[in-house]
Amino acid sequence: MIRLNYQIRFTIKRILISIFVLFLFQKSVSAQKIESEEENTFYLGIGLSLSSYFGGNFGDRFKISYSQDESYYYDNSYYYEEPSYSLAPVQFSLSGGMNLNKKLSLELETSFISHGKGNIKNRDIIAGYDNGIRYTEAYDRARTIAIPILANIKFYPSERKNSSLYISAGGGYVYMNESIERTKTFRYTSSYYGNPYYYNDYKQTIGYWSAGQWMPGIKLASGMNFDIFGLFNGDVEISYFSFFPTSSFTFPLSLTSDTPVQSINLTSKFFFNF
Repeated sequence: MIRLNYQIRFTIKRILISIFVLFLFQKSVSAQKIESEEENTFYLGIGLSLSSYFGGNFGDRFKISYSQDESYYYDNSYYYEEPSYSLAPVQFSLSGGMNLNKKLSLELETSFISHGKGNIKNRDIIAGYDNGIRYTEAYDRARTIAIPILANIKFYPSERKNSSLYISAGGGYVYMNESIERTKTFRYTSSYYGNPYYYNDYKQTIGYWSAGQWMPGIKLASGMNFDIFGLFNGDVEISYFSFFPTSSFTFPLSLTSDTPVQSINLTSKFFFNF
């Protein structure tokens, strides 16, 4: 009995000592974590966006698209173009920032936005023969790229550690370039139920228009921040861009100074804190 009581007391002591050691260890880890969180003032990140331009001739030409089929009917004949499948526009972003306090962060970001599948409503088609070979001429290959450079303020209404929700506003400048070609496509002939059916054989560029400019603009956004592991975290954000052209591009380009360049973007960002 005495030996049993001794074993019980010894076991209890071991348990108490173990709890005390674990408590001290937990305190130490918590202190290190808090210290680490306080030291992680800066962050760098990358992002990928699903985007779409909208509004005006430019937005209509460069809205979001997946497939591009430039086949068309002209003069009771069908002119076939091989369709392509890829999502456009594509947007990659780089950002870096500083946590000013528990509710505010200052962030700088830049992006590369590319759209190579513009939808040309009026292609101004001309058809004829060149040395007995059927051809068509049309506006083709509408493309745009944009490089915004922005400074944003991110505001966490319930502080960064208590809630992941934030709102953001900022502004800056974007370099916007738009281009379009006029192509001459030589074709070989087939038929479909007795109607002429023309396949594209080879295509050559006979005209090229391109223009670019810097323009001011704003960004509004809202999102959620989430922890990944260690020093890594991320954002899921929906944002609105509006940039204001200072001059219009000449026809057949679509950008005009009387309509802002607008886009809506759904973005995933991943950050490293240091």
